[in-house]
Amino acid sequence: TPIPGITFKAQLHAGGGTQYQKYESDEEGRISDSNCQRSDFTVTSVMESSRYAVTPGGQAYDLVLNLKCGFSQKIIFEETSDVGEVMGIWQVVKNAEKKLEKEVGLGFWKNRIEFVWPAKGDYYDGSSVHLTFGHQWDVVSHEMGHAIYDQANIGVFGGGEHYIDRCYGDAIAISEGWASFYGSWLNFDLNAS
Repeated sequence: TPIPGITFKAQLHAGGGTQYQKYESDEEGRISDSNCQRSDFTVTSVMESSRYAVTPGGQAYDLVLNLKCGFSQKIIFEETSDVGEVMGIWQVVKNAEKKLEKEVGLGFWKNRIEFVWPAKGDYYDGSSVHLTFGHQWDVVSHEMGHAIYDQANIGVFGGGEHYIDRCYGDAIAISEGWASFYGSWLNFDLNAS
């Protein structure tokens, strides 16, 4: 699956100084430079934005790619590899940002959300989303749903350990219901038959 919205930075050494060239992957997951004049170069992307970051529980992950000018190169991430897990989270979150901006705007999104992978469980703790697997888009979306519910101040928050086959109070029912709805809304065309 193509991954749009990754901002890369290439360090260039020109004229005795250091300059940087920025690139951003398009909707097809591509970056291009028709003026590329270096044979081999390295691009780096820090997996963060002003609204979110994918981290191991601290500084954001870096994605570093070695590329060649004049060649079309396809980078494929195995979804269960370390970089595949990080890219899986990034893809869900970037898609969410775009869809939320289009549908409701982003004025509610006041605090940066840290997506921590790998974690010992899947949960939202009031500021960070913790994930055991980044490639499980449904879990990533659900846990992000809790963060959006909190950021948008949609209703009371109910949390704690819970199971799908048990009954709970109203607060946990609404927050879990919202997170499940959000995950579906984000990943499926609800108008499709």
